[in-house]
Amino acid sequence: MLYPCGQRAGRWIHALQARLQVCGSPECDRILAQPVVLTGHVAGWVGVGGPNAGPGGTAQWLQVGYFAFPDGSMQLYYEVELPNSAPQYHVVKGRVTPGEAHLVSIREVSGHPGMWQIRVDGVPVGPAYFLAGSHGRYQPQGIGESWNPTASECNTYAWLFRGVEVAKGPGGSWVVAKSSHQWHDAGYSLKLIPPDSFATVSR
Repeated sequence: MLYPCGQRAGRWIHALQARLQVCGSPECDRILAQPVVLTGHVAGWVGVGGPNAGPGGTAQWLQVGYFAFPDGSMQLYYEVELPNSAPQYHVVKGRVTPGEAHLVSIREVSGHPGMWQIRVDGVPVGPAYFLAGSHGRYQPQGIGESWNPTASECNTYAWLFRGVEVAKGPGGSWVVAKSSHQWHDAGYSLKLIPPDSFATVSR
């Protein structure tokens, strides 16, 4: 069941996920407006994996994008979650501002199945991470999220994912995604911008 923001505590997301079995997605992730974070956090990111995507249904993911705090500050970050361990948050750039844009990508390393590398503006960030069971299975995601530990306040944000592309195999060429699956919780929306972009915004 979906609940409108402000009705319960929790995490609200809306996203686009490519249907292709691919290797990643290079996207120009832009901050359209200053997020308003009353409690918890908001984020706009691209990634692979998820809460039950690891071996035996464990959490396993890799994501890169923007993270906003209640004090109004924002960071460019990446996060890795490996099975049976706590998520690891890494700061790529300590301060970002509305209107700022960066090319972010996560790609499976050619010749190394299951190894994934993050790049920001074309430069590798952090080590390559092994995500068990990911080869040929993980699909790229572009997500706007709000995490709110209370049920009485709504966070706001607007992220633009511009020039979304996917790679059909490790080391393959980037191409525009031809199909996708969309989902969103009440209080947030996703707008497709042909031919290769979309925005996730709070209402």
